[in-house]
Amino acid sequence: MRKEPIVFHVADIHYRDADYDEIKKCVDFLVKKVQNVNPDLIIISGDIFDRQDIKIDSKSARAVISQLKQMSLTAPIAIIIGTPSHDGTSAKIMRHIHAKHTIWVSDKPEQLYLYGHKLTSICKANAIPDITISQLPTPTKKIIDISDGIAASNEKLIKTIDLQMNKFKTKANVANAKWHILNGHFSIAGAKISPTQLLIGNDIEISHEQLISSGADIIMLGHIHYHQKIYGNIFYSGSIYRKTFGELDNKGFYMHKFTKTGIVSTFYKTPARMLLKYDFNFTRKNSKLEPTEFNQEILSTVDKNIKNAWIKITIEVYQDEARAIDILEIHDILTYDRKANKATINIIRKPRINIRAEKILKLTMFEDKIRELANMRDEEIQSGVIKKARMLESFTEDKILEHVLKEFN
Repeated sequence: MRKEPIVFHVADIHYRDADYDEIKKCVDFLVKKVQNVNPDLIIISGDIFDRQDIKIDSKSARAVISQLKQMSLTAPIAIIIGTPSHDGTSAKIMRHIHAKHTIWVSDKPEQLYLYGHKLTSICKANAIPDITISQLPTPTKKIIDISDGIAASNEKLIKTIDLQMNKFKTKANVANAKWHILNGHFSIAGAKISPTQLLIGNDIEISHEQLISSGADIIMLGHIHYHQKIYGNIFYSGSIYRKTFGELDNKGFYMHKFTKTGIVSTFYKTPARMLLKYDFNFTRKNSKLEPTEFNQEILSTVDKNIKNAWIKITIEVYQDEARAIDILEIHDILTYDRKANKATINIIRKPRINIRAEKILKLTMFEDKIRELANMRDEEIQSGVIKKARMLESFTEDKILEHVLKEFN
C-alpha cells in the first residue's frame, strides 16, 4: 500500500432494470475512474440495488456482478447492506463473486482490517493494519436486536448504537491502525436532502456525538441522495444518478486521499442525465397572459441548456384555451433545437365552471350561493326564490316544517 492511501466512497446506486442504461453508464464512469486512479480500498455505503427481491439473472444483477468484479481487480471492496426494502437479502449474492481482491458484504455491525490489499475481519496480533473499517449497516431494530440482544424500542436502539460505537472505538484502538473509517447507511441530524432543505422525517437518526464517539477519522455514509460534507469529517456521497424529476444537484462519488496533514477529499461528478420538471398554471387569476402567448411563455421558461436532459412539463389551462398550446411545436424545439433526450408534455384541462363552483362553495349564505350560481349560468332568479332562501336561513327546523305543512294544506 502507498504511504498516502486513496479510498473511493460510493453509495445509493439503486440498480434497477427500469433505469438500467442510465445507471450502468454512471457506474461504468466509476469503474474507469477506479482503473485510472488505482485506489487502495473501495467503500460502498449501501443500497446497491433498488429492490430487495431483485432476481440474480436480471440484467441489473448481472451488471452489478460484472462491475464489482472489474473494480476488485484494482482494490478490495467493503460493502454494507443498506435499507432492507432496497438491498434486503439480495445484496448478499455479492459475497459469492469470484474476484481478485476481497469483496466483503456486511449485513450486521462488524469491524474489518486492511493489510496491504487484503481485507479481513481478523485483527492480527503481530501486525498493524493499514486501515480499520467499522461497518454499520442500516440500524434496523432487527439488526440491533440480533447483534446486541436489546429489546426493540427507539430509546434502547439509541443506547445500543452508543454501545456499538464504543465497541468500534475500543477494537480500533487495539488494532492501532493509522486510519479508522466508519462506513454506515442511515440518517444523521443536520444532514440535508437538497442544497436548502434539511432532513425531516421518521428515519432513525444517529447524532453527530454518537458518530464521533466511534473514534473514526472519517465517516462515509449512504442513504441520503444529496452529496455533502458535514461536521468536518462526515461525508454522504449521494446517489450516482438522478432517479426522480426535480433532482438538480450533481451526482457522483468521493475520492479521499489520506495524507500526513489530513484527509483530502475530491468529488467526481458522474455523467448523470438531468431530470427537469416545469409546472405552468395558466388558470391563476394573476396570470395576465393571452392564450396566444402560452407557447412562448413555456419555451422562454425552459432552460436553453438542456442537451441530453429529460424534460417533464405539466400545463394547467382552461379547457376552452387548451387548443392554443401547440404541443408538437414545444416538443420539436426542445428535442431537435435544444437537444433534449426526451420531452414529456402533459396538459390538464380545467373546465371554467369548476373554477366558479369553487367560489360558490366558499360562500356561507344560501342567498349568496343562489345569486352566484345564477350569475355563473347567466340566468334570472325567479320571483320568490330569494325570499324562500332567506326563510331557510332564518327559520328553525320546526318553523320550516310548519310553513311547509301550511303551504300544502
